[in-house]
Amino acid sequence: MAEIADYMSWNIENLSSRKSAKDLITGVSVPAWIATLILTMETNVVGIMEVTLGTGAAAARILADTLNITSGSSGKWTCAVSERDVDASDPLAARADKYALLWDTAAVTVADAEIPDLKTAFLDRKPLSWKMANAAGGTVVHCLLWHAPQPKNHLGGDTIGTIADAAAEIAGITGSKNQLVSGDFNYATGSAAVYEPLTKLGFVGVFDGEKTTLSRLATFIKNEQEKKALVFDGEVDDAFLSSAYDNIFLRTVTGTFTAKGVIPFILFQEIQTDPSLALKPSLQIQYAIQAAKIVSDHMPLVLTVNG
Repeated sequence: MAEIADYMSWNIENLSSRKSAKDLITGVSVPAWIATLILTMETNVVGIMEVTLGTGAAAARILADTLNITSGSSGKWTCAVSERDVDASDPLAARADKYALLWDTAAVTVADAEIPDLKTAFLDRKPLSWKMANAAGGTVVHCLLWHAPQPKNHLGGDTIGTIADAAAEIAGITGSKNQLVSGDFNYATGSAAVYEPLTKLGFVGVFDGEKTTLSRLATFIKNEQEKKALVFDGEVDDAFLSSAYDNIFLRTVTGTFTAKGVIPFILFQEIQTDPSLALKPSLQIQYAIQAAKIVSDHMPLVLTVNG
């Protein structure tokens, strides 16, 4: 099978101009750090959740510009930001954050990035839809990116059933089952029964049960010796992460290379090599967790899509 895209799904907490203006402990700006991570993970399409309603679109454009600067002449990144999918007067408007889609036009063709007009009814946030293919042509994949309702508003299988219904509706419209569904599903991805509406359609979860959310700093401090030992033993998921909420589901198409960026561990490695931050390991880890929170409370997932 031919490669279609190297896709990243990432809930970047409250992406805004305010976040873009911040520097991390290592002295690197948040957009520059994120851009370097995206390129280091060899990604050419990025689906982003939690783009704020106010300045989120501007922050997404800053990130696209930073990707072009960082990649030099090798990349030609652009972005699309979704429209607000809930009316401002709606009681659910506070949860109606936008999506952003960034892609390297030299590598991937993206079309019809929008909030689709579907019969499927969503509790609050609707998904972003688009289709993508390798820039050289070939198989087209129809994609959905979804930020599911918060756990307190989540109805388990019924909630997952809405995104499954949307995928089935799009497959009926397009006549294609080449599909990718990704996002922050806000429910443990290892729960087979809850995700049955997707798996019954033939979707396969690539990161089932993988922890993807950042643990609280207080959790590290409370269990400092145990957590520090996990870091130095290479058990970084157990050291830094908590819930398994994010995933990428594939239908018909396949995935090969997969990766997860464990942000606090990456930052810890950077802090260790910074002579201005020559601190005890426990403090270095604490600083890494604090810096990771500035970036996001969710980890990016990367998948090479083939078809």
